[in-house]
Amino acid sequence: MSLLRRFKNLICYLLLFLALFLLSVFYRQPFYVFACLLLAFLPFVSYYISRYVFERLSLSLDSLSREGIKGSCFPLVLSFENLTPFPLLHMEITLHISSPFYENAENEQITIPVLARSSNEHRFPVTYSKIGCYQIEALQYLSYDYLHLFCFKEECSCHTEVVILPENTQEILLENSFYSEGFDEFDEVSGKGFVQNDISDIREYIPGDRLQKVHWKLSSKLDKLMVREAAAGAMHCFIVLAELYKAVQTEEDAHSDTIDASLENAYAVCHELQRQGEPTFFTVYSIVKEDFLLFRIQTKEDITRAFTQIFYERPYAEENLAYTYFQASEIMKGTVIHVTHEGIYDEEE
Repeated sequence: MSLLRRFKNLICYLLLFLALFLLSVFYRQPFYVFACLLLAFLPFVSYYISRYVFERLSLSLDSLSREGIKGSCFPLVLSFENLTPFPLLHMEITLHISSPFYENAENEQITIPVLARSSNEHRFPVTYSKIGCYQIEALQYLSYDYLHLFCFKEECSCHTEVVILPENTQEILLENSFYSEGFDEFDEVSGKGFVQNDISDIREYIPGDRLQKVHWKLSSKLDKLMVREAAAGAMHCFIVLAELYKAVQTEEDAHSDTIDASLENAYAVCHELQRQGEPTFFTVYSIVKEDFLLFRIQTKEDITRAFTQIFYERPYAEENLAYTYFQASEIMKGTVIHVTHEGIYDEEE
């Protein structure tokens, strides 16, 4: 379209120049002669002034914040520093938006004017529908002279990065038995999601013990409070194991993504366990390092830091790959909460 427009402008310019030339030849009036000479030099003036401004432009790309919330409007700040006394009326910038998690990288074209002696800051609202780490890069920018006959193009490497996290509104209601240090309650809970790996001892209740450690079924049988105690003084913990499985998308589910759903579920589980003050570890399997990435969760900042780091990992095409490797390894003992895009599953061994 731009090439066609330039061709039309060239035809219009030649026709106008030819008309003025004929008028100056036949009428021989100074006005037509001066207009013809001015029109003859106008393309050269337009070219050199536009090129002078274009070569002295400075492009920068930034965002108001490095972190955003999924589904919210996130401003992107693009600015051209123009210190010359001449403006450019038409500037096209090509932006490349990508994420290691998702294959559908996008190219956006933005057209803005560049004013003289100005920083030319423009803010563009961007909405991200999936969580992850997004790299936004300005690949190139181009402009035209004032007659739109010549094109100037420049490659660039301005980039910024935005981390998009879930909005922590999803409620994960875990039964009280899930916070205990486990015996047969974990096997009797309806629903899906927990695998108990540690072994604990039982003793009589001592004032000051947490009520979450009370073995209620055994206490009702013995008619006195009994609590669980980790064997050999080991500390019981929760291990949130999230899958980075990426399913092949069809046209029907193009708006959804398995990684996005899996990490959103894991994010809610981590926040619930952190809110309850439970010792928690968050882990995913890295196919790049061929090992597990393990993060200890004590504060909300730990959750944000952990998710920010795993956003750089590559997805895998085998379903439940992390859980398969986790079963074969002996990383640590605790209550394993296996989280996938479909929710929390009860993996029976």
